[in-house]
Amino acid sequence: MDKLTNLYSNINADGISAIKNHHEQVDPYLSRKQKDDRRGLTLLAALPAHVSRNISFCLQELKGLAPAVYFYPSVDMHITIIDLLAARSNFSLPAETAAAYQRALQRVLAGQAPVEWHFAGFIVSPGAILATGYYSPSLAKLRTAIRTELPSQGLALDERYPTYSGHVTVARFAGPLADSDQLLRFIQQNRHTALGNFRITELNLVKHDWYNHYQELLGHYQLG
Repeated sequence: MDKLTNLYSNINADGISAIKNHHEQVDPYLSRKQKDDRRGLTLLAALPAHVSRNISFCLQELKGLAPAVYFYPSVDMHITIIDLLAARSNFSLPAETAAAYQRALQRVLAGQAPVEWHFAGFIVSPGAILATGYYSPSLAKLRTAIRTELPSQGLALDERYPTYSGHVTVARFAGPLADSDQLLRFIQQNRHTALGNFRITELNLVKHDWYNHYQELLGHYQLG
């Protein structure tokens, strides 16, 4: 828990510093309205309705920052369990390769315990707003099992970085912030706002875009 708390604190410090110095990271796909053809393969968990509802309710006061901020629709909000193939242009996933990932994950996940979650608070990175989640030890065991199983089956695992976080990205910057003070006040006031507790017993393997707006379900798995 201390490692996760420190991770969120460091992300938040970097984000606050970037925004105060007007160095926020603007998403080029959102700012230029260009078509996002990036696709990737991800194991993710959907948010329960009460948590996505609480997040959306809290974010209402930031809507005045639009159009500089892209807010994720509730249906697109998700927890990334692990990125198997990072999103990129010209993504290709042959049917036999997809089936191999499906079989490997079925073997791993059938023996993994459900994950308990506690969501509380928001932080800001240089390019996004995040809702912070805290999870039970079973998630770390699950991720380790996947990182062991896939290479043993000759399957690629090209995480952009080894995922440790349990956050949900809820907004990204589509342009320079018109009122950065309002955003930073929101983060300060809602740094520990309770957003809900839940248990995850199901995970989805999806081919999706960067924002999880386009999503193709490839596998559905029960834990335990």
